Amino acid sequence: MRILILLLLVGTNLHPVETEEDEEFKPNKEKLIQDTKTKIEISRLSQIASNQIREKKYKEADKTVKEIFELSEFSVDYYYLKACIHYSNSEFQSALQFLGQALKFNNAHDPSYFLVGMIYAKKNDWEKALPYLEKANKEGAYNPYYRINLSIAHFQLEQFDMAAKVAKATLELKENYLNAKIIYLKSLVKLSKKDAWFQIQDIIEKKQDLTPFYSIYIQLLFEHKKNYSEIIKEFSKKTNLSLDEKKYLAYSYFKDGEANKSYNIYKSIINLEKDSEEDLQNYFRLLIFLNKDSEAEKVHSALVKDDFDRRKFYQDFLNNQIHKREILKFLYTPIIMR
Repeated sequence: MRILILLLLVGTNLHPVETEEDEEFKPNKEKLIQDTKTKIEISRLSQIASNQIREKKYKEADKTVKEIFELSEFSVDYYYLKACIHYSNSEFQSALQFLGQALKFNNAHDPSYFLVGMIYAKKNDWEKALPYLEKANKEGAYNPYYRINLSIAHFQLEQFDMAAKVAKATLELKENYLNAKIIYLKSLVKLSKKDAWFQIQDIIEKKQDLTPFYSIYIQLLFEHKKNYSEIIKEFSKKTNLSLDEKKYLAYSYFKDGEANKSYNIYKSIINLEKDSEEDLQNYFRLLIFLNKDSEAEKVHSALVKDDFDRRKFYQDFLNNQIHKREILKFLYTPIIMR
C-alpha cells in the first residue's frame, strides 16, 4: 500500500506536505544556539566559582554564583555552589537546603549527594551519611574519592566487610592510593588476619615502603605469625616504644627464652587495676617461672577479684574509637573549610 501511494505521488508530480506536527519538531536553531551559549557560560562561571571557593575567596565566589543564577534560575550549578559556600562556613543547614534544591533539578547529581554525605560525616552522623555517599558512588562510579569516603563510612559503622570491599574497589581505580590501602588492611585485620598478612607479604615482596603499615605488620607478627624473634629484632631498631609495643616486646622476650628481660619490661608497665586479663595472666606465668611468688600472689589477687569482661569491653571500645579516629584522617574533603 505504501509503495502504491509513493508511486501515485511520483506519477502526479506531488510532494508530501509539511503538517503542523512537522513544524513542531522543526528545531529552532536560534534557541539552540542561545541555550548552548548559556550552558558554556554557566560552565565557565562554575569553574571560576569553584576555584574561588578553593582559594577561600567566598565573597567573590558568591558574586560569581549570582551571575549563574541570572543566566538560569534552574541551574543545578547555582544551587550546588551556593551549598559549597555555606558548607565552607560550617553553615550546614543552609547548605542542605540548597543541595535539596539542586537534587530536585537533577536527581543524579553526584557532587550534591557527596556533599550531603560530607555534611553528615562532619556531624559524626555516619548512619545518615552512608546512603548519600552510596548514592554519590553509584552516580559517579569512577571517582576514587567518593569510594574512599564510602569505605570510611562503613569503617566508622564497624561494617568492616563492606569497608574492605569498597577500599579494594578504590584501589582498582587508583592503584597507589595509600590511604585506601591502609583502610583495606585495617579492615582485613578485623576480618581475617590471614588475608591481611598475605597483603603485607605482597608489600614486602614488592619492596614497597612498609612504614605506613608498620603497626599492622607488628600486630600481625605477634597475633597471627607469633614470630617473637622477629618482633625483638624489629623493636631493637626503635628508641621509643608505645605501651602496646612494650607489651609485645615483654611477651616476645618471655617466649624467646629471655625471661629476665621480659620481667624488667613488664615490671615497669604492668597496671593491676587497668590491664587486661590476658596481660596479667602472661605476667603471672612469668613471675611463677622466675620463682617470684610474692609478686605473683598480688597478680593472682587482682585476677580473681576483678570483672575482666567489663574491663575487656571498655578496652576494646577504646581501641575501636582510636582506630576510627585514625581512619578519619583519610577522609577526602573537596572543599576547605574556614
